[in-house]
Amino acid sequence: MAFPPHCLKESHEAELIDELVPFKNKMVTLYKNSTNGFMHPDFINVFDKIHADEFICVGCCTDICVLQFALSLKGYINQHNLKVGVSVVRDTVETFGLPGHEQGQFNEMAITLMANAGIKIIDSYKEIME
Repeated sequence: MAFPPHCLKESHEAELIDELVPFKNKMVTLYKNSTNGFMHPDFINVFDKIHADEFICVGCCTDICVLQFALSLKGYINQHNLKVGVSVVRDTVETFGLPGHEQGQFNEMAITLMANAGIKIIDSYKEIME
């Protein structure tokens, strides 16, 4: 199953959504050449530099990009016995629908896999805005 090109640099899909604008100063943008942003050559340097106590994952393609990044990040944190949380916000992730790739089913499957790996699932971005 190939997926359509999405979120290309300087495209509309790569723009920050309104709900995330208040957090812009807390974000780091790394343009990736892989579906797994964890594999970006600079990611670990950024990870080590910012000393975050929690990573909140958002994005398109819940079952591809978000899943791969969140699982890799969680695995890295576990391997190194770090006290860093990993969360995914349910209403800020989504996948696509195509024949053989039912949108709702694949989205829920990815959320379940992440939850089973110990990633905290937050229902709405409104919960972290409070």
